[in-house]
Amino acid sequence: METVGFDENGECMQKVIIWYRLLLKRNTKQITAWLMTAALLLLLLVVQGIHMPSGKTMTIGLYCEQDGNMERTLCEDLENSHSRFAFVNYQDKEQMYKEVQSGKLECGFLMQSDFTERVRQDNWKKCVTYIANPFTTKGEVAKETFFAAFFKEYSGKLLAQSEKEIFTTQDKKRLEKMQKSSDDFLQSDFFYTDIVPVDTKVKKVQDNHDAYPVQGIFAVFLLGIMYFANAKRYEPKGIWVQHAFPNRERFLFACVQELAAVTIPAVVGFVLLLFVPQSRGLGQELLSFVIFLVYAIIWTALYAKIPSSAEGFLAYGIVMMAIAVIMCPVFWNVGAYIPVMRYLKYLIPVGVYV
Repeated sequence: METVGFDENGECMQKVIIWYRLLLKRNTKQITAWLMTAALLLLLLVVQGIHMPSGKTMTIGLYCEQDGNMERTLCEDLENSHSRFAFVNYQDKEQMYKEVQSGKLECGFLMQSDFTERVRQDNWKKCVTYIANPFTTKGEVAKETFFAAFFKEYSGKLLAQSEKEIFTTQDKKRLEKMQKSSDDFLQSDFFYTDIVPVDTKVKKVQDNHDAYPVQGIFAVFLLGIMYFANAKRYEPKGIWVQHAFPNRERFLFACVQELAAVTIPAVVGFVLLLFVPQSRGLGQELLSFVIFLVYAIIWTALYAKIPSSAEGFLAYGIVMMAIAVIMCPVFWNVGAYIPVMRYLKYLIPVGVYV
């Protein structure tokens, strides 16, 4: 049997082109290649519709099931407050729930229909429903802000109740004087603000809450296709064509085989990626994608050599894709919480793309 090897006449590139053309032609005739492309498109369309909550979201929803005096006053105080949160009063409860669920709102507060009555009866426990999603990070601070505004309104009732308990009888003028003193305290400048100049030598802290679900899923999917393109070596009674090559060309053929396997879904998926709202622009997407593709082809060809059996090959593939999703900012940015992960993610090809 004659084996094809490298020569000194520069025919290596011609061989690569021939291999790629033949392998790509074979893939275009296989229904599995088109099914994988369709699955990728469907997955990208689903993922691009998912709104990942941003770490910068500062909007809080408010909804009152009944338009009572206390509810109205409380909502007005929160909407006009000088806190870092922007409180928005909703007229549709379902809309507020949906926007919390989608991440447009950081969280929401729903005041029950008997809110005012229960407060008057001192039965105020669980009279407000706190609405959050699994990605809510500032909910506890928002609850403190809400409770502070509520206590400002509720303190008047406490004051009237305490006045009666202390003096046994109520006196309107005395109560008004006590309430005025309470209001003066609540509105007083308790804090003195001292603004210090910014040290320009301090590096700006980068916002690491960004995640790229569409690009991330696209890259993980392609990484899986490239890796599992090497599965033919484990086919029962199969003839692994790479045995016909010497060791030097065997690795090169594996890379070409991966490139041919990923070409159709990569081209179709990349075109779709340019039109989704999460697109970063043609220039950045193309540059990142080319770097990812080159890195991923070499990386998966080497990684596929590690397992020694079909079962191990499958397990290694599953672990590879799971680690890629966890380590890289696909659905969440682990580097925002574990700084070293900002650099470790580059050990996986997906990390250079997202």
